[in-house]
Amino acid sequence: MSPLQIRYLFFGEGNKLQGSGRAARSKEVGGRGDVYLHLPAGVSNDSVRAQLEKILSSQLFARCERLGRFLRFTIDRALRGEMGKVTEFQVGVEVFDREESFDPRIDSIVRVQAGRLRARLQKYYDTEGAEDPIVIQFQKGGYIPDFTLRKPPSQPEKDPHSEWKIIAVLPFADLSPGKDQEFFCDGMTEELINALSKAPGMRVVAPTSVFQFKGKAEDVRKIGRELEVDAVLGGSVRKADERLRITANLVQVSTGYVLWSETYESELKDVFAIQDQISRAIVKALSIELKCEQGSLLKRSSENLEAYHLYLRGRYHARKLTEEGLTNAVRHLEEAIAMDPGYGQAWAALARAYGLTAFYAALEPGEFLKKAKKAALRALEIDDELAEAHAVLGLTGFVHDWNWQEAERMFKRATELNPGDATAHTLYALHLACLARLDESTVEVERAYELDPISLFINTNMGWILYLKHEYNRALEQYRKALELHPNSYLVYLGLGLTYEAQSMFDEAIAALEKSQSLSRGVLQVVGALGHCLAAAGRRERALELLRELKGLSKQRSGSEFQMALIHIGLGSKDPTLECLKRACKERDPWLVRLKVDPRFHGLKASSEFTALLRKVGLEAPVAAEAKARKSFFTSK
Repeated sequence: MSPLQIRYLFFGEGNKLQGSGRAARSKEVGGRGDVYLHLPAGVSNDSVRAQLEKILSSQLFARCERLGRFLRFTIDRALRGEMGKVTEFQVGVEVFDREESFDPRIDSIVRVQAGRLRARLQKYYDTEGAEDPIVIQFQKGGYIPDFTLRKPPSQPEKDPHSEWKIIAVLPFADLSPGKDQEFFCDGMTEELINALSKAPGMRVVAPTSVFQFKGKAEDVRKIGRELEVDAVLGGSVRKADERLRITANLVQVSTGYVLWSETYESELKDVFAIQDQISRAIVKALSIELKCEQGSLLKRSSENLEAYHLYLRGRYHARKLTEEGLTNAVRHLEEAIAMDPGYGQAWAALARAYGLTAFYAALEPGEFLKKAKKAALRALEIDDELAEAHAVLGLTGFVHDWNWQEAERMFKRATELNPGDATAHTLYALHLACLARLDESTVEVERAYELDPISLFINTNMGWILYLKHEYNRALEQYRKALELHPNSYLVYLGLGLTYEAQSMFDEAIAALEKSQSLSRGVLQVVGALGHCLAAAGRRERALELLRELKGLSKQRSGSEFQMALIHIGLGSKDPTLECLKRACKERDPWLVRLKVDPRFHGLKASSEFTALLRKVGLEAPVAAEAKARKSFFTSK
């Protein structure tokens, strides 16, 4: 056995499960490094092998060849008394076909797949294997299986529908004669997602992920398996004049059976009632009990149909995340509010559109963040249970007002009101990450990922949080996964570049950042990142060229000072870095919220001026005088 193999022979385990069978390590180690297995009473080798075959033939594992190989390998070794051979190195070589030069410290394939195997086994035992007598589990950090014998159930069998709690609502197809109701179909899809996500015990895939399948003629079961859901709701809308025909059906992913189907024909003015009927029918079909006090799942805040249509058009354009799309979104939402000033949902959507504009399209992001805050406050004056408005106030609270405590309160309220809001969970994760509360941040972003696994925003921020935790291999893997989903995203290449740079892989970093620059068309964040990387790599002249470019832009728009600070610190110029950061502070540059955790500024941590900047942004506990001044500032706001 090579030194490398010996080094990865054993990994630490978590706590033992009561009544479980595990390998004995310390007393029964043979000369070959074997570790012998003690099975609990009532469990035999044959029963374990039968359980293994049942799992591998299940719907969850049938199409996961690598996870199946992983599971079979570990159990075979356990039953043969060769647990000493189940090491990260051996799994990488024998299951995942790595070469003998495989180094688990560099290549995290085994750890990542072990996490997926644990999660899939958990889901199997929550669904298809809910009544299986033998439970197979793996402790985090180890590759030795636990075998637990379940006690026979004392209660009657559950309705299998009660386990179907994860659902995807696919975009409704537009069957209208003029094919001009796409905005209406998309809007109704999003409204149903929001309504269903409020049902207790139900998880609903977020709009970003389901809209990836819009217009694609793919089998519903295939889509359901890709999104890892139990049931899929789809349908169509036909609108002619003031008449509506809406067809909806719910399909079980594992069998392809239609669980529920209905067609509604009515006047356009009855659209809200139809949406609520569909929501309640789905909840009933999945055997989820609603609390009596919940009333309608659908929140309706306008009686004006024209205002409602403008609201739907605004949300439709906002999803495009382009300057033109956001401009149109703001225009439609402002028109909706002009027709119905008491339309709380429109105010909340307008607040969100302003917030998106600040990051995706605005020359003066601070002005749009102020508008976002004002619109969100107005929305809550009308209805204080609008989760979207609370999430916007959380965003503006930490990126503009630097009121971190109030921002956290808003995010918690948003996720309490709508646990299925993946964007709110992600924004809260970013808030926590900027405060260096990285473990809490990870929990939030993983929750968001469960709700919206295809989202570019969520995937790239998962990578960024791993980057902050110095888990660079996992960060790279996350960004590469995001690249498969979004091959033309500058954000993915930006994340790759930062992660390569952190490992001093400057050629790879510069290539990724240059690709990001070509895709972003002048986004300042990319210019600053590339300039810093060039400077750190010793390519001083190119870095200075980008610095001059940013100085020119600073005369036309805000937001350049923080990026210039990045290049200065890369060049080793401490004083110019601090001067740029001070000017960025006066502009209330949104990127300053990352100052505490951005590793590129860690060289300034010993500077009292840098600490003072952190205090101004609220990232360090202020001294008494500064605390009083901050309280006065926010009161005046």
